Amino acid sequence: MEEFQLRLRNALPATVDKGKSTVLCVSEALPNIPSEKLTKSLFQSLMKDWNVTITMTYRNPFSWLVSEYAQKRKGEMYFSSKNKWADYQYAPESPQSSFAGFYSNYINMTNDRLLTSKDSLASYEYFADIFGEDRIRVIDMEDPEGVTTAFVCKGVQANHSCSVTRANSKLSEATQNSVKFLHEHDLIIQEAFRRGLITEKTKDDIDYLSRHEATVVLRDTLKSSNVSIELLPCICISKSQQDDLWSRTIRSEEFFRGLMGQPTALDALRLKFDSYIESKRFCSVNTTAVLADTRFQEFFRSCAMNQPSVCATESIAKTILNRKRNSAIQYQ
Repeated sequence: MEEFQLRLRNALPATVDKGKSTVLCVSEALPNIPSEKLTKSLFQSLMKDWNVTITMTYRNPFSWLVSEYAQKRKGEMYFSSKNKWADYQYAPESPQSSFAGFYSNYINMTNDRLLTSKDSLASYEYFADIFGEDRIRVIDMEDPEGVTTAFVCKGVQANHSCSVTRANSKLSEATQNSVKFLHEHDLIIQEAFRRGLITEKTKDDIDYLSRHEATVVLRDTLKSSNVSIELLPCICISKSQQDDLWSRTIRSEEFFRGLMGQPTALDALRLKFDSYIESKRFCSVNTTAVLADTRFQEFFRSCAMNQPSVCATESIAKTILNRKRNSAIQYQ
C-alpha cells in the first residue's frame, strides 16, 4: 500500500505540471489492499483535490476464484518481472496449495473479515464505503465487445481511445505470452522434491533438471504412457462448499446484473457452473495418492529424471544437448 500511495502521490503533481487534468491508475492489486482505517483515510484524502471515479470489472465468483488460484500458482512457479522460473528451493517446506485448500483459506479469511483478495462484490462494497456508490462504474468481464474495449469505452469513457480500441479489436490479437504453465504437474514435482524423491544437482551438471524442466519431463512421460493428468486422483471442494460458492454466485449475479441493467441468466450460468464441476475445475491433483503409485515412484528413479543427458525426453532434448555443448567448450 505504501509503495502504491507513493507512486500515486508522485503521479498527481507531475500530471498537473504537464497541464493535464486526468490520472488513470490501473492496478489489479487495488482490491487486495487490506480494509483498514489507515487505508480508508489515505484513499479518501485523494478526494480533497481530485474527482475520483472507480472503474471495476465484474466477474462471477466461481470463475474469478479459479482464475485467482491459477494466478497464485503462476506466482509460485514463475517470476514474470525477472523472466525466470522458480527453482525447487522456493517454499519447499510445506505442500503446495490445492484449489480445495485455497478455497478453504479464502472462506476463512472472509468469515474473519481479514480478506485481502476480494471478489467483485467485496471489491464493490470496499470502494463504495470509501468513495460512495455514485463514484463506481462497473463493466462486465464477459462484455460482448471484450473486456478491454468495455473498460476504455464504458468504464473510463475515453471517446477517442474508445474509437481506436474498437478499430483495433477487429484486427488479430497480438501474440500471447508463450509461457506454458503445467500447474498439476508442478504440484507433483514440488511434493516429490519436498519428500526427497528428487535430488537436485548443481546447475553446472549436464544432468541438472530445473523444477520447470522436471514438470516437462513428467508431462512427456505421462503422454508417452497414455496417462492423462486429468484422470489422476484429485482433491476437490466438498458438496457443501460447492453449494456455498453457488450461493455467493447468485448473490453477486443478482446484484451486478441489476446494477448494470442486465437480466440475470441463472439457468445458463448454472450450466457453466456444473461444467466446472464436471471438468474438475474446482479440483487439484492429489499428490499424496499419486506419489503412492508405484508407476510414479519408478518415474522418479528413471533415467529420464536422473540422467537426462543419456535419455532426455523429446521436449528437453535440445536443452540438454546445448548444455553438453557448452560443457564441452568450457572444459576444452
